[in-house]
Amino acid sequence: MGDGNVTVCVTAVSRETEKAFLLVFEGGEEHWMPKSQIRSDLQTLKAGEFPVGIQISSWIAEEKFGDPNVPPDGAPAPTLNSGDGIPF
Repeated sequence: MGDGNVTVCVTAVSRETEKAFLLVFEGGEEHWMPKSQIRSDLQTLKAGEFPVGIQISSWIAEEKFGDPNVPPDGAPAPTLNSGDGIPF
């Protein structure tokens, strides 16, 4: 994925700790996301208005979701884009 940020769709926050959120993404997948890797305003997640798109580091998106062009076992790929308005 390279350097930069990508946008992911969050449908809920399951838990919050001092350093991370347990986020629910499109398709129901849950992942812990370090607050330091979320490039959007954290108040966006705390407001509780979902679904919401947030910017995260591209390297952590790749770590959490793998290659967005190759969904595991036929599951739909998470919505990722480079922030340029083009969803692929």
